[in-house]
Amino acid sequence: MLTILRDVIHDEVDGRDLNGLELVLPAKIDGQHGRLFVSVRRFDELPVPASQRRVRKLSREELERAREAIKTRLPTGVRIGAIADLLGISASQFSRSFRASLGVTFTAYVVRLRLESAMQLMSETDLPLSEVALRSGFGDQSHFSRTFVRSVGVTPFKWRSLQSQSAIPPSRDSAIGLAS
Repeated sequence: MLTILRDVIHDEVDGRDLNGLELVLPAKIDGQHGRLFVSVRRFDELPVPASQRRVRKLSREELERAREAIKTRLPTGVRIGAIADLLGISASQFSRSFRASLGVTFTAYVVRLRLESAMQLMSETDLPLSEVALRSGFGDQSHFSRTFVRSVGVTPFKWRSLQSQSAIPPSRDSAIGLAS
């Protein structure tokens, strides 16, 4: 059994500086005290586990630009790569930074905005649900209805009926479980 008795290097050292370095370390091997002579051939840096990585949050300006771009593109389709390009960062970096900034994934945020838009259209117009779906950025009424039921708990038709009966303005944030 090998035991290194104390830290020898107390300063920060660049891993590239260790190549070819020779160290003498006080050690204890099988109960015998001595010195261990070590020659460093190579230092391989281990990747930082994802759980320990620090993710840069988006600045207030970047976040506002991203939100505006998302809202503008909502009816025609929002692509994470296009929003990331606007900010000059990769799609994967934008995804991580977006979640770190808002506490919600990009996809969940876009779905929330689509649902809010659909709820507004359903409460303010008599448009058919298929048109509400398309104007809110959903591909079709079926996808819209499935997403709506999953998030709100009732069908869009039922929700619209309940809203028109109650004359209470819709509470979008509480209905879909996400706050801005």
